[in-house]
Amino acid sequence: MSTKRCGPTKAPAAGPKRQRKMLSIADKVKLLEMLREGKSYAAVAISFNKDAKRVATVQEEDAGPSTSAVHAEPCAFNASKGWFENFKKQAFVNNKFKAIIEEGGYKPEQIFNIDETGLFWKRMPSRTFIMQEEAKAPGFKAQKDRLTLVKCGNAAGFMIKPGLIYRSKNPRALKNKNKDDLHVCWMYNAKAWMTKALNLDWFKNCFIPQVKCYLRGKGLDFKVLLLVDNAGGHADDLAYDCVQIKFLPPNTTSLIQPMDQGIIRAFKALYTRNTLQHLVDAMDSDQDSSLKDYWRGYTIASCLQNIQRAIQEMKTETLNACWKKLWPEAVQNPTGGSLDEVHRSAVDAAVNLTKTKNGMSKDNSATFSCL
Repeated sequence: MSTKRCGPTKAPAAGPKRQRKMLSIADKVKLLEMLREGKSYAAVAISFNKDAKRVATVQEEDAGPSTSAVHAEPCAFNASKGWFENFKKQAFVNNKFKAIIEEGGYKPEQIFNIDETGLFWKRMPSRTFIMQEEAKAPGFKAQKDRLTLVKCGNAAGFMIKPGLIYRSKNPRALKNKNKDDLHVCWMYNAKAWMTKALNLDWFKNCFIPQVKCYLRGKGLDFKVLLLVDNAGGHADDLAYDCVQIKFLPPNTTSLIQPMDQGIIRAFKALYTRNTLQHLVDAMDSDQDSSLKDYWRGYTIASCLQNIQRAIQEMKTETLNACWKKLWPEAVQNPTGGSLDEVHRSAVDAAVNLTKTKNGMSKDNSATFSCL
């Protein structure tokens, strides 16, 4: 066994250890008063025979959270900076909006909001058999054919005939049809996007005539407030007698814009369900043709029918409920007309439709997760 090695010999202490003198409460109060009078850390430190760092620590402790019984209970709500900024934006817009209503004397029937959405009208959920087969085929992919829908409704739950922007003025499926008789306001440009020129055309030839007719039927004066977001395709020179145009502040669309509060999401789920129902009905009427044959025959004319059905299924109370964030006083039934429920019901129905036909979907459990 090895012997225990002795450690180095410690040098004797130079003298008694210096005791740290603590500041009394009275000293701390006096110290803080000197700082409030404008004296520097260094000057205060000399007065109390302390260094400047210790003076700063006393000040930090004074500014910190209190441990008194008043604050003993934990805070129930701790808002993030992002939440608070959104809250301020919404509160500011709501107050300004209410002031405009009171000044103009508008009724819910006279206040409208416009919004657009892109719709890939011949696209099914990615895991359906149709989409997987089309992805393998060369050439133009019908699932990438896009149109733009222009939705506009009022705070009473009424929606005017939607605008539709397509890439072709006169597609083959509509060649022999009068565009004025369609259930949409037909517009077109090469990219199927909303432009300022099309926005102006929609305003004069779609919005104004329909709103005039609607208000006349309600026995109300033609006095209208139209709320518009700051999308690049919106014209800034919209003007008409007795129509007031108000642009929503930037970055508030998802917070308060009525047409963006679940209506578009619910509509697309209804449209997809109706499209699947269209295919099922067609296959039931002709057992000899394949699913791909039926899908090939699904044209823009078929799309317009399913758009109309989806809009007709949007109840008045559901459309009215989407004004809850901007104008809660206008909502007749705050607990009814849930857009989430409309969406859920449409998705469930679509899943069930894929189960009625063998081969329509390869994986029903995940097919509609994108809706």
